[in-house]
Amino acid sequence: MTSGRDVLQLEFLATGTWQHVFVEGRDEERTWVYKIPAAYGRLLPFDHPQRFRPEGLTAGAAYALGARLPGARALLAARLRRRSAGEFEAMLALVEFMCAGRLSDLLLPCEVLRDAEAVLRVGGRSIAYRGHALKQRRAERLFERNENLRALDWGEVVEAHHRLWRHGVTFKSTTAVLGLKNWALFDGRLRLFDTSSLTRDPRLVSRALAPEELDRREQRAREKQAAGGDTSEPLVEFLRFIRREINRGKLEQLWRADLRG
Repeated sequence: MTSGRDVLQLEFLATGTWQHVFVEGRDEERTWVYKIPAAYGRLLPFDHPQRFRPEGLTAGAAYALGARLPGARALLAARLRRRSAGEFEAMLALVEFMCAGRLSDLLLPCEVLRDAEAVLRVGGRSIAYRGHALKQRRAERLFERNENLRALDWGEVVEAHHRLWRHGVTFKSTTAVLGLKNWALFDGRLRLFDTSSLTRDPRLVSRALAPEELDRREQRAREKQAAGGDTSEPLVEFLRFIRREINRGKLEQLWRADLRG
């Protein structure tokens, strides 16, 4: 790296399926995090438990077999890195769309860094990186497992989803649509901290909002509490509240409503 630009000194913090998360070594208070495309087999071991695995018995078995063969494993790792880069680029485009419009207040304060330069420190190694990154403020509280449900206004969750729908933005996964896994509190307000599952494809969220899927989610919540789960969290009540306004009917009514014409 000889461009003369400021080179970020990034220390590994955590990982997800499609993104690795770092902090700036010179940021003593660790106010910001930096996200880059996941690179299993290069930055982290290919057999890391967080890496992507295809769904379905046949695909999963074939993938597991290939992962044990040295030649096939290298090909799988390269393919997975390419997919991570594609997923990351699509996510950045959506973040830029939200920031350019009237949805920026739903995001944690962030900045898209195009063609950033960094030294990544992972497990005692230093690796040069040049590529895109997302710089994002750290949140006060994360809702990673639908915990602390009493700490926020549930109506704010519904309002956030409806605003996204009106601009043609939603999430790919059932968990993200019906839970709080992607959300955090910042300055006392609900903000998105995990943007990796954002999408413009309404078919994905429509499947997640099928009545039978909503029923299954509610039934699993009841069973979990009956089996001795954390009864202090009103999970069943939360799901019932959410599904009144986050459903297929509302999706069809609101989808891209603010972009029509």
